[in-house]
Amino acid sequence: MPGEGEWGGIFFGSTSTNDQWSHLIVKYGGVGGYSIGMITSSLTLSASTVSDGSRDGIVIQGASPTLNSGASPGSSRY
Repeated sequence: MPGEGEWGGIFFGSTSTNDQWSHLIVKYGGVGGYSIGMITSSLTLSASTVSDGSRDGIVIQGASPTLNSGASPGSSRY
C-alpha cells in the first residue's frame, strides 16, 4: 500500500505555459516538499484532487494559476 511521500512531485516552471489539467488525481507525493509546484507558470487546474502528500499539496511562487471549481488541495498544507 503506498503512503505519504512515495515520490517527489509535479513541477511547472517558466517554460510551462498555458498548461490545462482537468480531472487530475495526485496522491502520495511530496518528497521534494510539494506534490505540485508552480514557479512562474500559468497552470489551469480544474476538477482535480491533491491528497495524501507528505508535505505541501500545492506550492505557488511567482505564478498565476487558475484553480477552478473542484480543485482540492487535500494535503495538510498548501
